[in-house]
Parts: sequence; structure tokens; C-alpha cells
Amino acid sequence: WIWDAVSGAYVDSGFSALPDTIAGCIHAPATAEVGQTIVVKAVDENGKPTEWEAADMASGGVNSDGWEKIGEVALESTIFIISAYVDGVLTVSSTEGVYPQTGQNTVLRKQDYSGYITGKLVATDVEGQYTMVNLDGATYAPSDDLTQYVIDVPKQGFIEFSSISEYQYFKARFTSPLLITHGVRQAISSNYYPLGFLNANYCGIAGGPVEIILETMPSPITDKIYSTACFKRKNPGGTAVFDTIQLFDRPSIPSTISFVHFNNLFIGGTKIELWGKA
Repeated sequence: WIWDAVSGAYVDSGFSALPDTIAGCIHAPATAEVGQTIVVKAVDENGKPTEWEAADMASGGVNSDGWEKIGEVALESTIFIISAYVDGVLTVSSTEGVYPQTGQNTVLRKQDYSGYITGKLVATDVEGQYTMVNLDGATYAPSDDLTQYVIDVPKQGFIEFSSISEYQYFKARFTSPLLITHGVRQAISSNYYPLGFLNANYCGIAGGPVEIILETMPSPITDKIYSTACFKRKNPGGTAVFDTIQLFDRPSIPSTISFVHFNNLFIGGTKIELWGKA
């Protein structure tokens, strides 16, 4: 069961089970403004949050809650046009004299971001012509008219932030015109695992524009920290919201914090911001 901010009630998520480490669901605060995040206001005797409130996200410098913006990265990508698709063969135009690489996980998306296909390109004997296999390596010939799609290849495989040694807690915000998952695998992973999009049960929000806020916070339990996750997907029927909290053993903080899409399926236009708190 999950908290549905639209109906104001718990609803059946359709997923079989949540991990044992999920401590509970975040109740929506009574009021909030666009762009704010949710923070813990009160906890019970066991350290489990019982009350939440809205708070401003940092926009630069240090805000009233002590969060300092470390940096942000907007992913750029190379776009390849599919000029023809006949009998399972794609004809792809080169961009700046180069063609897309073969054998790697690749996103084909509609130009208006309303749909996507994932797979791997396989070269034929003709330059610029490819067949496809799916991400598991099986031959794949989508029935869609692929000339309505483009191939979106990010210029960066992973995102890294440095100068983080002075902070104990972190907040990451992802905004993307399209979030993609594959099967029951995680979408976003990090070398600092409390900031990873770790739970395969959230694959139900794949597709469409999305905002994800991941945040760590102190726990009254010795050697533990809380990690909250807020996932928002806008779709024609409204906004699906998934909020969870997870309790972690306090990990050591690495010299840099990096993020990567587990299946190498980020697309251009995805923005990642990171804040730190001492």
C-alpha cells in the first residue's frame, strides 16, 4: 500500500511486497508549495517519523535549514534521426559525421517524449542501417513506426560530484522529461547507496516527465540514518506520487558521490542537483 496524495488515502500499489527495510509511508503535509520537499517534523520513541512538514529546497548557497547546494549537472545528448524502418531494419542518419554505437543499451524515444523503446542496435553490412535486439539480447523488431522516434544518446555515462567532505547528509533531486526502467531492475544507483533509487517496486512510475527527491537525515538510533524518497510522475490522468522512508546503517561518506542509470538509460534533458548539510 502507498500514500496517494491525489486521493488523500492509502491505495493498493499493485506490487506484491515492499522490502522489510521500508519503515513506513510519508503522509502528505497539510499545506505545501510547488518546489518544496518534505522533511521530518516529529518522531516516536523508536525514532520512526510520525509527522511531516513541507520545507523549501535550496536554490543556491545555504538556506534556513542548513542545506548548501553542491552543484548541478544537466545531461546533454546526441540525437540521431531514424529516416526509415522497413522489415525490422532501421536506417539512421549520421550526426556530425558519426553514427550511434552498437551493442550498448540505447533509448529510442518519441520526439515529444510520449513514448520510448529500449534495445541495442546491431550493425548490418550497410553503413547507417541496423537491426535491434532487446536489452536481454533477444532479436527484437518493434511494431511501431520507428521513424516517429529518435535515438537519444547521453554524452555522459555517469554524474559525479566532489567537494563533499564537509557534509554529513545529502539531498539529490532528479528532473527528467522521461524516466526509463527495464524489467524489475533499479533505475538510479549511487556509490553512496542511501541516495540510490534502489527499489524495483517503483518501476510502475516509468515513463513520462518525473521528479525524484532523495534525501538522507539524522536518526535518533545510534549509527543509523534515514533516507527518504519522493517520486512524482506527471501523466494525463494526474500525478502519481510515491513516498517512502528507509533506515540504513550509517555508511562511510566517499570522496565523491556519483549517480548512474542502472541500465545506462538516462536521456538528454535529465538534470541532477546535489545539496549537502553538515
